[in-house]
Amino acid sequence: MMKIIKYTLASLMLSVAGNAAAQDLTKEITVEKDIVPIEREASRIDMLPQLRLPAVAMKKLSWSDRAVSAPVTASISTLAPASYLATMDKPEYRGYVYAGYFPSLQADLSAGYRFVDDETTVAGAWLQYDGSQYKQRNIADNKLEYRDHTAKIGFDARHRFESAGTLSGHVGYMFSSFNYPTLVDKGLSQSANNFGLGLAWNSLPGNFEYHASLDYGFFKFGKPDAGIEKALSENYGDFSLGGVFRFGESYKAGADVRLSFVNDSQAEALGLESTASNLSIAPYFAASGDHYNIRLGLNAGRAFNRGSATYVAPDVKLEWMPASQFTVFVGADGGAFLNGAASLFAENHLINPSQSYVTTRKKIGIDGGFLIGPFAGASIKVWGSYGSFARQLMPELYETDFGDYDGVYMAAYDFKSINYGILFSYQYRDIASVYAGYEGAPQDYDEGYAAWRDRAKSVFSAGVRVTPMSSLDISLDYRLRSGRAIYTCGESIVGPFESAYQAIKLGKVNSLDLEASYRFNDRFNVWARGENLLGSRWQENFLLPCKGVTGLVGIGYKF
Repeated sequence: MMKIIKYTLASLMLSVAGNAAAQDLTKEITVEKDIVPIEREASRIDMLPQLRLPAVAMKKLSWSDRAVSAPVTASISTLAPASYLATMDKPEYRGYVYAGYFPSLQADLSAGYRFVDDETTVAGAWLQYDGSQYKQRNIADNKLEYRDHTAKIGFDARHRFESAGTLSGHVGYMFSSFNYPTLVDKGLSQSANNFGLGLAWNSLPGNFEYHASLDYGFFKFGKPDAGIEKALSENYGDFSLGGVFRFGESYKAGADVRLSFVNDSQAEALGLESTASNLSIAPYFAASGDHYNIRLGLNAGRAFNRGSATYVAPDVKLEWMPASQFTVFVGADGGAFLNGAASLFAENHLINPSQSYVTTRKKIGIDGGFLIGPFAGASIKVWGSYGSFARQLMPELYETDFGDYDGVYMAAYDFKSINYGILFSYQYRDIASVYAGYEGAPQDYDEGYAAWRDRAKSVFSAGVRVTPMSSLDISLDYRLRSGRAIYTCGESIVGPFESAYQAIKLGKVNSLDLEASYRFNDRFNVWARGENLLGSRWQENFLLPCKGVTGLVGIGYKF
């Protein structure tokens, strides 16, 4: 019997097709700005996952009227379909098309158009396609074919009522077709469907502001896992309500209430409740001045089923700026997060198609650090974090008799998360910039950095970006992720006094990436990106071989 498993990407605010584009229309990507491929490529979907070290920006903490204690972030970056309704400030062009291709098959297409566009109403549609197909030798030295094709389409609309607020809505659909490879053959041909819709209301700015949103989604796999009668289907939803009262420009107080649920067809067969839900309330007080930012709050609530718990966790952020070139920051948070198949699928398509997931609880999370600079364009940032999780999902390799691999699953751990790092950056006018950084974490079956599914011990990254002319951007980036591993719990390979958990190395991610963009005018640009130019080989979290040398060459056009 498989272990009880769970996953901590608990943002069930239903984006269309499980992506962030439709969750909060006021926070979408504004495609009408002058987009450079560097931005889009840095978050492009790699349908057979490709590990990337997220770019670190040298900036102060950002503050919001609303704060929900966040789960750990995915270590695999994704690109949400680019909605054209990011703000009510309408850009010059109504439509956009971005397309890229690289042999043998790596293809991306993103397009959108605002067909209603006036002072009070904006409405538009978008579509996104991401495809990948390649052949490589896996960890068992078998050369197999891997493919993943995903298409998404959506509609967004927003109407502003002059004296009241803004009403917005979204609807979207995703279809994905891919194979679920084993170590010996190309495996099951799988598909997945995801449908989502939602409404949101935001009051106009004033001393008192309030907001409300209601989202619903349906997710379903096409085929079940081997030996299982049926594939998983899932209903999931989210309702939130909150407000904030401002005392002048420096002080404010508010609260947010949120109710989320996940219901799926496979839970009872695995000994879990069919429906898991989480109700939370987060009151807070915030103040800001020339040399400080303060947020004092709580995140309290109750998780029902699949790990029931009552919790009270801090929601605190403190930032002190004694000088313009020095900032110290510290924060603490916690809470509970539902784990649905739709949210987990958004991170990695190769999850078990017949599995349900338990609820994760972040008992406590603490982070802090300081920023020095910029001095003549140079800055240094140092940070660290600690977190304690109950039922944190991490990939695990199951073994049967005498070391035969039975598959990779997301298993639940009581997990201690530790991360620390340093980043140096230098900016020379608008002509060039460089950066170099290091991050580290411990590694054990129940210890590491929860955001890194590959359990890396250290990550080094460096890069340079130059703009030799106003229309040309060039960047070169290098990253090295070492100490990567996946754990197995196969009893046949351990002795009576050894831990049942054994680490299997995944290899170093040793990747050199080069990209360039040239803008002919404000409408049209061309771009190219090459990844893993050193031709290195490593295994992804689910024991898939990396693609090798890959990339995209494409165009962007606004109309």
